[in-house]
Amino acid sequence: MLAVTAWRVLANAFSLNEAFIPAVSVADAVCLIAGALPPAVVASVDRELRRRTLPALAGGPVAFIVNVIIL
Repeated sequence: MLAVTAWRVLANAFSLNEAFIPAVSVADAVCLIAGALPPAVVASVDRELRRRTLPALAGGPVAFIVNVIIL
């Protein structure tokens, strides 16, 4: 959540909240990356995880949902 929060602060600072399609802004779209990147980095370092792609695949959509619906 730290990456998503940091991205939200940057997006607000650079005014990236205008929707390019209805209800989705650049800030929302990049939030997918901000949510998926930290779990992907952890999974790439920890070789013992059986399903290393699952945290990154889950992190992006969860971050997007939290960003769009809750924040």
